[in-house]
Amino acid sequence: MGFYKNKIINLIFTALFVFSLLVLCFNFLFASTIKQDKQVYLHYLMGAIFDRQDNVEGAIDEYRKAIKFDPESSDIHLNLAADYIKLDNLDLAVVELEKAVELSSDNLDSRFLLALVYSSLKKDDLAAEQYEFILSKQLEEEPDNIDIIVSLAKLYHQQKKISEAIEQYRKLTKLMPDKAEAYLFLGTMLSETGDIDGGIKQLKKALQIKPDYAEAQNSLGYIYAENNKNLDEALILVQEALKSDADNAAYIDSLGWIYFKKGLFDQAVKYLERAVRILEDPVIYDHLGDAYSVKGMYAEAIDKWERSLELDPDQEKIREKLDALHK
Repeated sequence: MGFYKNKIINLIFTALFVFSLLVLCFNFLFASTIKQDKQVYLHYLMGAIFDRQDNVEGAIDEYRKAIKFDPESSDIHLNLAADYIKLDNLDLAVVELEKAVELSSDNLDSRFLLALVYSSLKKDDLAAEQYEFILSKQLEEEPDNIDIIVSLAKLYHQQKKISEAIEQYRKLTKLMPDKAEAYLFLGTMLSETGDIDGGIKQLKKALQIKPDYAEAQNSLGYIYAENNKNLDEALILVQEALKSDADNAAYIDSLGWIYFKKGLFDQAVKYLERAVRILEDPVIYDHLGDAYSVKGMYAEAIDKWERSLELDPDQEKIREKLDALHK
């Protein structure tokens, strides 16, 4: 009885597998752009079977044969790319994925996979372009989706598309008028563009909603320090932020920078040295270099500025400081 039971179960699983392949073929026949050529279907079907059996090289061989009959099928290029990825042949995967995107530009699966491969190849700018397209398309379908808006805004920020990022963050404040985070994002971004008053206004809104919001306290305090405004208030804000997170390097850096702006250079060095021990960051190294410089510790200043440049070479102001000091 057990023998027949196992046999029946195996037959059922076999039937389900065959049925799933038939469904795959049916969808392929009617949903893809492949020409009505049975040779294409045959090789595509065999490729799918080999994929199911984890025979990657066999699947690649079949998909390549299918492409010879119909090179305009984005589906086949996508499947072929997926198998190249399994073999860790990312260069060939990129070729197939770029072709798939070219043939079907709205295929988000192809774009998402292409973005992942670009990231693996350290081609971050190209990956970001794909993510931007994906998020923009998703936002068209779900214009009030908070997660998509935040993701797109952060991506624009990363790409240094500041005006586009601000547009998304403004949208966020309208959708989330009671969320302090929305005003923090917008305020920080506005200050980066040079709209200091606008940035301060948004950060104050964030603190009206959430008075103990450490990130907003630190951001507002830092903006004050950067612009030599309200330094006593800035000191209180950052000290309050540190009560929530005493070992936050960004907050400690802000505190040291406020002391620097107030002319309390020993205090500035104390906190900036502590911050850089916690986090190696080009901004913190720059601040510490400034503090050392005003104290006449020129060798130490040069060392910190050079370290800052190693972490972020695109800092012309630091190069100017180093040139001036060397002269």
